[in-house]
Amino acid sequence: WNYATGQGIIVAVVDTGVDGLHPDLQGQVIGQWFDAWNLTWETGYDSSWGPVYSPRYGRWYEGSHGTHVAGIIAAKKDGVGVTGLAPDVQILSIRIFSPDPVPLPAPYGHYYVGDYGAAVGIIEAVDYGARVLNNSWGGKGYSQTIKAAIDYALMNGAIFVAAMGNSYLDEISYPAGYPGVIAVGATDPQDKKVDFSTMGGHISVGAPGDRVLSCVPRWMTQAGTGLPLLYDYWSGTSMATPHVSALAAMVLERHPTATPYQVKRVIEQTAKDIEAPGFDQRTGYGRIDAASAVQTTVLPGEGASVAVFAVTKSSGFPVPYVDITLRKNGIDRYFGQTDFEGFEYGFFPTWGYGFFLEIEPGTYEVIVGGEDTTLYWWSWMRVANRVTAKKTVTLNPGLNTPITLEVNTTLQVTLSWTEPVDLDLAILEYDPVNDTYVWSTPKTGALWGEFSQDDQDGGSETYTLKDIHWHYDIYYLGIVAYGNSSTARVTVVQNGVTENYGPYEVTGGYLYPSWGWPDWWENTPHPFFGVTGPGGPVVY
Repeated sequence: WNYATGQGIIVAVVDTGVDGLHPDLQGQVIGQWFDAWNLTWETGYDSSWGPVYSPRYGRWYEGSHGTHVAGIIAAKKDGVGVTGLAPDVQILSIRIFSPDPVPLPAPYGHYYVGDYGAAVGIIEAVDYGARVLNNSWGGKGYSQTIKAAIDYALMNGAIFVAAMGNSYLDEISYPAGYPGVIAVGATDPQDKKVDFSTMGGHISVGAPGDRVLSCVPRWMTQAGTGLPLLYDYWSGTSMATPHVSALAAMVLERHPTATPYQVKRVIEQTAKDIEAPGFDQRTGYGRIDAASAVQTTVLPGEGASVAVFAVTKSSGFPVPYVDITLRKNGIDRYFGQTDFEGFEYGFFPTWGYGFFLEIEPGTYEVIVGGEDTTLYWWSWMRVANRVTAKKTVTLNPGLNTPITLEVNTTLQVTLSWTEPVDLDLAILEYDPVNDTYVWSTPKTGALWGEFSQDDQDGGSETYTLKDIHWHYDIYYLGIVAYGNSSTARVTVVQNGVTENYGPYEVTGGYLYPSWGWPDWWENTPHPFFGVTGPGGPVVY
């Protein structure tokens, strides 16, 4: 505190709301707060909600989480109660959790307003002037909408701090997993990882998260007495994260022009190495050391950025929703996707890009690919994309490096059978002249590919997609049986990946589309939507 107390820095607590009239938070909380549910700014010092009783679940729900977080950051240094790590910080409440008319089952007790509302809240906080954003929340789903909002924060010089999660596991949760974020795990008083703290290669540092004493809203009462509780011991990476947010504010007070990457590196480089020597996936670079961090006089070099643009090899059109991995020295370091939702919501002017902002400079292998990719993000269909591309790039400090990767776009389908009957391989193709879809067979010819032959007495037929073809199409497959029953097999080779389907028993006089095949895509749940439906190879 002889060096920094967070003076002049606004920290946004993106959470359940904050009781700014708590004795330890009076004067620490800004009298305006953003309600992400209604997308409105509200006036007042108490943005925390609750208690709300749910007859359905027979318990009370409340919004005390954000108050506890705010106290760790900025409780007053007045000799009463507790003191925050950065007691001169100003807290801005961004409420992205609200009371639910039908609350979630225990132990959740609050309702997430959704990705769009949370993203708008993040952007509003940055526009208000918050230099640090504390995010003691998260989940497993990758959201392009939240990612776009975080990129907005980073591009405007705001530091985004997020909790690793409390799953006990080695896994990626978001927003902690997005590039440029300071991901925080929990440590105990013995400088060990707390057992519940989530692990992973994206972790930055650890901070105290075991039985941390901080503020709770005034309406919470002591058991038995009915008097205000005011303070309580809570555990979680939710409690570790505000320690790092407070420290980031202190570093910014010392170095007002520092970039998000430089603040992150100061905190990492000055952390006390604990557990395994050097960086490890349990505690990152170690437990934060605030005294060492604020005494840093020379900032580290700037971070690097890369914009990965994925396009089709056949048409040059941008390809959204493909996964991007940045691999350095054989280790997968950063993860992302090519964007569409950020463009759709107006956060970014273009789509098909994957942005990696404020990351470590160096040489990376950039890998584009994924398992389920389609332009139509709202589609409930499970599809196979099989798009792949790789490129090596060297990222220099302070620079944004744009690179373009062309995804492979090959498809070959073979129908084979042994009985001396007439079968045809059918491909559903788009006819742009008549704006309709048609089944193409060796007897009709193909619009965007070529058939090897029309085999009418047992054998095989192969469809090969041409280099120039209709982009963003889903090529449904089918088997046409003209005569007696037969047993058929289908082999699909897409971008070098071979898959075999069948055998299928087919009867003359019928078309058997792929969405009816028992081992086709409709029997495999879609990873994002958890439902099934017809699908085919998506070729870009």
